[in-house]
Amino acid sequence: HEEEFPTLFGKTELFGPRSGRPLSAVLSNLEQALQVHENFQTVNEKYFLMPLERVCAVVPSISSLFNEREDLVKDLDKLKKKQQKMETMERTGENLAKLSKVIETSCITIPYVCH
Repeated sequence: HEEEFPTLFGKTELFGPRSGRPLSAVLSNLEQALQVHENFQTVNEKYFLMPLERVCAVVPSISSLFNEREDLVKDLDKLKKKQQKMETMERTGENLAKLSKVIETSCITIPYVCH
């Protein structure tokens, strides 16, 4: 820029009551600040934003897994209560068939409980 405006680069700019700096020094500092800012943006994008985007993409999946787990726990509790109720009933053929069906349903609904 100095070659385009040679008369401006000899002048000084005041940045306070006692200091004066040549305009070329100010522009040099500005260019350095812009370079530092660009480097910061590059580092920020590479080491912060991209990993954060990956984490944000995974979070909904984790959230849905927790919701699924909660639903399975509720189903398991419901089936367990039903099974306990059926076990306290009189042992007739009909009640034993119902109990067998409840146990079978719990194995189908929540397979890892039966294995």
